[in-house]
Amino acid sequence: MKTNLKKLLGLLLIVPLFAMAHPAPKRPLIGISCGAGKGKTSLKLEYVEAVRNAGGTPILIPVITDSLALVDILQRIDGLILSGGEDVAPAYYGETPHEKLETVNDLRDTYDFMLAGIAHKMNLPMLGICRGVQLLNVYFGGTLYQDIPSQRPDWNLAHRARVKGEKPLHKVLIEPDSQLAKMFGTTELNANTSHHQAVKKVAPGFRIVARAADGTHEGIESTEGLPVWGVQFHPEGMYADGNSVALNVFKAFVLQAKRVKKKNK
Repeated sequence: MKTNLKKLLGLLLIVPLFAMAHPAPKRPLIGISCGAGKGKTSLKLEYVEAVRNAGGTPILIPVITDSLALVDILQRIDGLILSGGEDVAPAYYGETPHEKLETVNDLRDTYDFMLAGIAHKMNLPMLGICRGVQLLNVYFGGTLYQDIPSQRPDWNLAHRARVKGEKPLHKVLIEPDSQLAKMFGTTELNANTSHHQAVKKVAPGFRIVARAADGTHEGIESTEGLPVWGVQFHPEGMYADGNSVALNVFKAFVLQAKRVKKKNK
């Protein structure tokens, strides 16, 4: 036990010296929004690993609503990923709650909309995943289907696991002329998804660029040059399951963050 402790202390002394002698190239800092639980901020490690393996340095942004603190954090990062989570409260897009609306989280909504607003004003690249694409669509003026099975029964693929532990799988088709197709490096993916809501009216200045085989809206991007993209499926989970193609979108996002950082200097 004492020997292991000595080895650890030795490493702690050596690492800073090595870093000073061999400074690593600065990787883009990618902030990732987190979930707001009871007295905690949390995030699946799949997001962290996807960003890290794509060449970025992941930074978890705590769930706070202190605007000055959030501005301070976002001024230090180069890109923002809005992660998955609960339903977005329909009041944000001018609707009353549907009977099939599920859990909403007022703190998370406030926090995420603040993040999106600050990042937009700073022209930070943004990537929305699952709840993240829904929130971005609402932030920019779009609406959502509050419950796909009851509001769009024709969208009848399995978008959520029917059995605990099961991962729904379906194809996602991406428009060949879209930026999202270039980011993934393909126009067709087998996607793992877990959602009961989706983009309804796409926000002004955006277009639907990815759909499931049943027509479900699976991806949006700006038509006005904003560095903003969103996907309804979970590329970080796909990558964790061994789909190396899914990492491409994170690589492209990290590269875009690097370009914007250089341009803004």
